[in-house]
Amino acid sequence: MCHQPSAGHIVILTSIVTRAFNTSMEVACSCVREDPISGEQTLICEGFFTFVAIGDDGKRVKLPPLVPVSSEEQLSYDLAQERSKRAVAVPSSPSPP
Repeated sequence: MCHQPSAGHIVILTSIVTRAFNTSMEVACSCVREDPISGEQTLICEGFFTFVAIGDDGKRVKLPPLVPVSSEEQLSYDLAQERSKRAVAVPSSPSPP
């Protein structure tokens, strides 16, 4: 079922860096709608995004390590590594002519 915000709903976007690799980082994002009258929240969508750190010179920049503290952070950190391995293993689609 597709949930989308209606007029008057509050849209809440949250994100967290789950892992910093050498020059890239994975960020988990979610989008929730909230009914301001009832307070009911419904997930609209969620996903993982990879961003590459680019310096002022346009080149990739090495990132400092991300150190997970809680067990939840450690799980997110470990799963990010698994997603990264799977993404590297999948060949890219050819570009359209």
